Amino acid sequence: MDKASIIADAVEYVKNLQARARKLKEEVAALEARPTSPSRQEPPVQQQQNGRRGGAGRRHQQQQERGGAAGSAGSGARVTHVGAAQVGDGRFFVTVECERRDGVAAPLCAAAESLACFRVESSSIGRAGADRVVSTLTLKVTERVGDADAAIGEASVKLWMMAALLKEGFRPEARAQIS
Repeated sequence: MDKASIIADAVEYVKNLQARARKLKEEVAALEARPTSPSRQEPPVQQQQNGRRGGAGRRHQQQQERGGAAGSAGSGARVTHVGAAQVGDGRFFVTVECERRDGVAAPLCAAAESLACFRVESSSIGRAGADRVVSTLTLKVTERVGDADAAIGEASVKLWMMAALLKEGFRPEARAQIS
């Protein structure tokens, strides 16, 4: 290889890295602009001395002015299966299978994190065939809802997870399994 082709390859590689960095920054901005659940809500963005907002607050305001929702990346992805199994005291293993689309991972994670009475202990996302994504999560109960003596069961975890997915813009497939 001559020097010119090495430099051309390096320039192309750097451009690809810059494009990936821009895409990641856009995804982070979209996630930061998302409203959080009431129990996990962060303090409001503090005004800087010159009277302007910080980066995340400014992006959120710009997005609201444009009238767009932050989480439209996962919108419309079909959920084909939601399952939950209790694997310990207050610990659940949850699986969610949905249609594979670009940007579907962030809304899947956001749905799990939006469940205020659970803490996500572990999560992984993998492909199931060419057109499906499977997310596996381990959720731990952090606070009891309602009656302190009432135990949270598998059925309620599945329903809460499906509701969180619907709020993130996912849609259930006509024959979606909740098992």
